[in-house]
Amino acid sequence: MLSLFVYQETNCQCIRLDGPIQLDQISIFQRQEHWIVQAGSITRRLGLSQPVSIEGRIFILQKETWSMVFLQEGFIGRNQAAQYCWNSTLLSNVHAKLIQDVKGWSLEDCQSKNGTYVNGKRIQRVSLKDGDQVCMATVRFFFFSSFLYLNHEIETKAEIPYVNRRGLIPWTKHSLTLKDDPELFEMEVELPIPTFPMRKASLFATLGSSLTIVCSSCSMALLLYLTKPEQIEQVQTMLYTSASMFFAFALFGLLNRRSQNKDNAKEQQEAKEKYLLYLQDKSAEVWAMREAVLKSMHATKNACTTFHEASFGRNYPIWIGSVSQPWLAIKHSSISYLQKNDELIVALEQQSQHWQQAILKNQFLEENACNVFDGRDGFLLFTQWLWTHPDSQHKWIWLSNRLSKEHRVFAFPYCQIGNQRLLACSKEEWERLEKNLDRKYSYTIFSTLAINPWSKPCTWIDAQNAKFSQTTVDFRSLLEHTQASVRPNFLVCTPFKPWDTNTCTLKVPIGWDEKNHLIHLDFHDGKQGPHGIIAGMTGSGKSEWLTSVLMHLILRNSPERFQYLLVDFKGGAFGQAFYAFPHCAGMVTNLDRQSIERWMLSMEAELLSRQEKLQNFLKEAPSHIAHIDAYNAVHTKAISHLFVIFDEYAEFKSQFPGCAMRVKEMARIGRSLGIHLLISTQKPLGVIDEQIWANSNFQVCLKVNSEADSKEVIHDPRAAHLKQVGAFILHNNQSWQEGQGFWLQEKLLDKAHPDVYELDDNDQIIFAHKVPQKNLLEVCSAWIGQQHAKRHWVLQPNLDETTKVDQLLIVDDPQHQKQCEFTLEKGKVAFIYWENQNDLEVFVHSCMAYFKNEVLLCMGDSSFDMYVDARIDAFSEIGQEEGTLFVFTPSKDLYKPYRNPRMRILYFISQPWLNIHTLADCFLALAWNDLNQVRTFFNQMKIPKIDKPQYGLFQCKADLLTFYIPKRKPRKRKVSHKKAEAFVLGRSVDAQERVEWKRENPLLILYVQKSCGAWIEKLLQQWLTIHPLLDVQYDFSQLADITICSLPESLNHIQTSALYQANQYDYDILWVGLGLADYTYLIKRKCPYTQNGQFVYWTNQTMVEGNYV
Repeated sequence: MLSLFVYQETNCQCIRLDGPIQLDQISIFQRQEHWIVQAGSITRRLGLSQPVSIEGRIFILQKETWSMVFLQEGFIGRNQAAQYCWNSTLLSNVHAKLIQDVKGWSLEDCQSKNGTYVNGKRIQRVSLKDGDQVCMATVRFFFFSSFLYLNHEIETKAEIPYVNRRGLIPWTKHSLTLKDDPELFEMEVELPIPTFPMRKASLFATLGSSLTIVCSSCSMALLLYLTKPEQIEQVQTMLYTSASMFFAFALFGLLNRRSQNKDNAKEQQEAKEKYLLYLQDKSAEVWAMREAVLKSMHATKNACTTFHEASFGRNYPIWIGSVSQPWLAIKHSSISYLQKNDELIVALEQQSQHWQQAILKNQFLEENACNVFDGRDGFLLFTQWLWTHPDSQHKWIWLSNRLSKEHRVFAFPYCQIGNQRLLACSKEEWERLEKNLDRKYSYTIFSTLAINPWSKPCTWIDAQNAKFSQTTVDFRSLLEHTQASVRPNFLVCTPFKPWDTNTCTLKVPIGWDEKNHLIHLDFHDGKQGPHGIIAGMTGSGKSEWLTSVLMHLILRNSPERFQYLLVDFKGGAFGQAFYAFPHCAGMVTNLDRQSIERWMLSMEAELLSRQEKLQNFLKEAPSHIAHIDAYNAVHTKAISHLFVIFDEYAEFKSQFPGCAMRVKEMARIGRSLGIHLLISTQKPLGVIDEQIWANSNFQVCLKVNSEADSKEVIHDPRAAHLKQVGAFILHNNQSWQEGQGFWLQEKLLDKAHPDVYELDDNDQIIFAHKVPQKNLLEVCSAWIGQQHAKRHWVLQPNLDETTKVDQLLIVDDPQHQKQCEFTLEKGKVAFIYWENQNDLEVFVHSCMAYFKNEVLLCMGDSSFDMYVDARIDAFSEIGQEEGTLFVFTPSKDLYKPYRNPRMRILYFISQPWLNIHTLADCFLALAWNDLNQVRTFFNQMKIPKIDKPQYGLFQCKADLLTFYIPKRKPRKRKVSHKKAEAFVLGRSVDAQERVEWKRENPLLILYVQKSCGAWIEKLLQQWLTIHPLLDVQYDFSQLADITICSLPESLNHIQTSALYQANQYDYDILWVGLGLADYTYLIKRKCPYTQNGQFVYWTNQTMVEGNYV
């Protein structure tokens, strides 16, 4: 579409070029393929985007391509950093600025060279209203409350994004499958087998044979009597026989008649029941087909009638109403005239009428055709059409006496041809307008006048009689429609409301239904709680659903009223984000198997504690009931509602079936105690126990693999057909509600700290500071972390997380829900069992560092002598000192009940014996492999497993508790019980004096000859017998006492090692053998001119040449 911009000093015009135009004395016309401007004798040819000046006016020809962009505050201009950027030389770098304040939107000119024009007038700053036309050089747009309607495409660069730039949404063809006329389905139904009224057999047929036999016998008896009267006795016998035969045959006939009647009636009844079952199966099939058709049409209608970002630019058709239409045809063979009144045939005809009930079909605006409407919904239809995909070849004509040509709808080019607005307020105006209409366009005519507006073939639709919303909606409210249809991803109050410690809110929103209404779930006992089951396949959004529900509960409740305990068997991926919150009472993962038993002991203690509180409450107030709500209504210090949340319950049950039995007990007795179970699993079939099912009042099912899984959870197959991630179906009290869950990962724009760009004098970006955006979960977490609320643990955290530096060791007591410090008083004796030397050194070093301000004595192992004040060989050597004695010996003879009120004594044993538990005050065991030895040590058979370093077992009365000891560096020794031997290298070449390494600096040994390596290893063996704890390394991975390098293999490693470069002048260096002259650059020390000895040794600023001893 070509448009002509005409600018003067204070005003401008924008004219659509459909034909020649006359402006005062200036003519604009087309010659061949070019447009010409002529004023008198002056003639100029117009080129695209090329300004032409004639008689004080500037003419600019521009090809316009219309599109929409969402409205945001920012700059307009040529600068790459501008919010709306066009690469046009007629625009200034920063041409104008869109500003939003409390009064609304305004536009300010930024001292641009070519000016800014609103509604044809040049402005400096002006408030904008819906429908205002803004012109800047070749740029033109219409302003609306939520978007700009532009005649250009905006240029963007990914490397220079501006504040939350959303940019243009391209026009794309929708992928929606539309069926204006739903397919007429055909279904064949079998007719019942013909049945006829059952007739009983006649009495003659039943008794005829009996009567015949009687008559025959009587006739023979009569004949015999007449011919031979003397044989009267034989005649009597024949009569008796005939009578008996008559009664026998008559009885048999009657019984047979009755049996046949019963059999026939039974067969007919069975056939009738089978056919009725057949009709029931067909009915289920028909309603499933009908539901699928209605669901498809409903989804199509929603997609086409909802203003949301997903439909913007999708070219959806315009929905204009619904029409009743049949959808199913029943086919069967012809019915015989004898069957018309049959009971089954009547049932089939009634069922067929029920199946064939008409449905409402969608009716859409016909594309590339003329559509006429009679109703009041024109603005809504126009807005919907404008939102989805306006077509420049389609025009809207308005026939109404309630509109004027100044109405903002006529600012759109789709409501005008050239400069003529497509409005007629009477029949006469319409007749004149119709004559000038160009038939190359397709039209939509919206009429409120009592006239037939179109004489040509067209589609006429009565919008008032169609089942269509009669709400009058102006396009100026497009923003409101858009915001209302886009569902918020999470409902939060900003700023957040402080927690109320006196109330507990367990009714929270869990998602949106199809009508954008909130779906709430109330976890209170007696409502929809307390327990529930959440099911869904991998990727369906179970964890995200739990995250949003849990976040709603946290934001609404204080830690005194609401707590949760996480059982996360996905490695802590779900629970880690919530572990730091004060509401968290503990977390268990499949990565820490030992914590499962601790969790069960802690939960048993928690249940027992709550039961005792309610029992005491009943004693205080017998009129109340033993329920958490009744208790909290009376007491200031309330009992919190504790949610136990399982993620991947199937994994939990398969690995810990014994613990799953205890979960059933929680479901059974936790209702009145304020214990809530939320169990999440992928496939509940065979996983969830019957007791848990019986105590779960609600079920939430997300997308599952099959209809069988859906029926198992919610007794309905619909969850298998869910499409969206996070879509769910809530089942509660035989009711089902479908919804869409929240999404907490959405990024939020920080308006208080927007991106900042620094420009040079030429308006070029020289520095860009971009503020990272936070998502909803991060924002909520930051606010919760600022509350500094006190936390009450049900399951104490791992010992290595809570141990402080000033504590000797921490003992975990899950049965009492506490962790306490272990201290050994003076005069007490402790036995410590050990197997691994590293565990022993960690424990001893930590104890020595903890008791650093006391006198430390050692007996037995000499490897710890350098860390103690004195070493003794017998208890009799202990004087009046007060401190700690470390005893290392495998001998049983030493373990006597020796005690000293001034000393605490720690015995370290590796081979326990029977009755050892009678000799000490406390017993500790470090990590072990020999279970029988530990059983002997503790004199118990049931030993908990410990598989973590720095962990062990502590015996407290009859219980075995876990302890943790932190790593500490032991103090330097005060007094040595013997003088340490020197580290001798050899003797000097000149004075023949002994050369020693005094260990003041780390030693670096270098050599080239392979034969020298054996001497170095022998030297190290001698030194390690003097000091076994010497740290020897063969590279520079860490700073060691002695570092040995063989050249040239280690040359590159030495030159590139950051550790060596940082400490090269702090080393004492020993060069062994020949080859020194080739590597003097590497040593960076003064070297002899000629090498006279077997080695050269540098220490501090001294160089010595020497020979081996």
